[in-house]
Amino acid sequence: MAKKGLATTWERLRAIDPENRRLSIKRQSRLLGVHRSSYYYKHRCEPIRDREEKVALREAFLRIPYNGYRKMWRELRESGIQTSEKRVRRLMYQLGLKGLSPKKLTSIRSKSHAIHPYLLRNKRIRYPNQVWATDITYLKLETGHVYLCAIMDVYSRTVLSWQISQTMDTDFFLEALKEAFCQ
Repeated sequence: MAKKGLATTWERLRAIDPENRRLSIKRQSRLLGVHRSSYYYKHRCEPIRDREEKVALREAFLRIPYNGYRKMWRELRESGIQTSEKRVRRLMYQLGLKGLSPKKLTSIRSKSHAIHPYLLRNKRIRYPNQVWATDITYLKLETGHVYLCAIMDVYSRTVLSWQISQTMDTDFFLEALKEAFCQ
């Protein structure tokens, strides 16, 4: 049973009294609900090499926040730091660094949004410009990612207009729509 009132493992470990002659350390650790090996653990200092690599990793991540550990490893290697991919992955995990990327599941609807009926269900498309379709997607590039908006004619399947943007806001979509109307 863990002693009441001592919440964290650290507090419970500090409650162990090695001078107690009636209770052994093994018995005290069992009563407090902690492993006996935790009492004997001595924290090692972080190696200087790790600190230097973490600093270089943070600087590289601030310059290029969308890279994962493989590209960060290449970046560090090009800057003259000899390390391994596994080491870079571990250090990035310790620092809480993750490459920025578009989030998945962007098509999940919000419960507050209305569900609109499919208006083309029984519609026969017989001539150009009767129905247009649009879609927004993202493209991965070496420098990050961009969003592509395309407007197509459903009958002829020709692209009427398209726009590329670094952010998924409405401005670039409206620009593509105006361009399609002009044609």
